[in-house]
Amino acid sequence: MIVGKGHQGAVVSSVDRCSKYTFLDLLKTKTADELSEVLVRGVWCS
Repeated sequence: MIVGKGHQGAVVSSVDRCSKYTFLDLLKTKTADELSEVLVRGVWCS
């Protein structure tokens, strides 16, 4: 997770080791629920 200046926003980055694709997604809030939702959505899209 990359947190922005002043802790105003966050971007989640994940890398698929097989295809070497990097997935980035913006978080509106920095909660565990949203983070897990974004990661699961990234897994299903790949």
